[in-house]
Amino acid sequence: MLQRDDDGAATHLVNAGNQASVKLLRAALDAAGAGRDTAGLRAAVLYRLAWERAALGDRHGALQELDGADVSAALAVPAPDMVEDGDLRGGGAAARRGKALRRAGCPTAAETALAEAVAARLHPSGALVDLARIRAAGGDVDGAVAALEEAYLTARTAGSRRSEAKVRHIAATLPDSAATRSLADLIRA
Repeated sequence: MLQRDDDGAATHLVNAGNQASVKLLRAALDAAGAGRDTAGLRAAVLYRLAWERAALGDRHGALQELDGADVSAALAVPAPDMVEDGDLRGGGAAARRGKALRRAGCPTAAETALAEAVAARLHPSGALVDLARIRAAGGDVDGAVAALEEAYLTARTAGSRRSEAKVRHIAATLPDSAATRSLADLIRA
């Protein structure tokens, strides 16, 4: 799974899927097995697989992977040796679901999942960025700006330069308005 994260990093920067990543994730899923003790690992793999399939244009496949990921996340027992275990329990599952649903072109379901993630996560900047993308794509500039403002402040508080950069990138794509000028002022401050 780590190899997929490393190999797929370049294509993810441009929001594209990667067939090689799908193969690596399938291999990780096979290696994880079907035991309840590896359900959290399976969930993490399946959420990544759902995003990849959505990015490759396979909406139906992405939704199937999300169903499997949700079931695995619900069955997961605490696994302190898995790095992402705490995150999956702390709103990470909802955030990953929302990210995959956004990529699959299901904005209403994605917004619901991301709102759940924002409410549950300690540092929800990534979920807020995805929420802003959905709102911007739907023409709700004020809603996108509100989510980006909150994401930026959360990212700054957490020291997440990556999330700050994502906010700047999305803010630059929004049409000029009083709200976007206010956001620009916040980012410059």
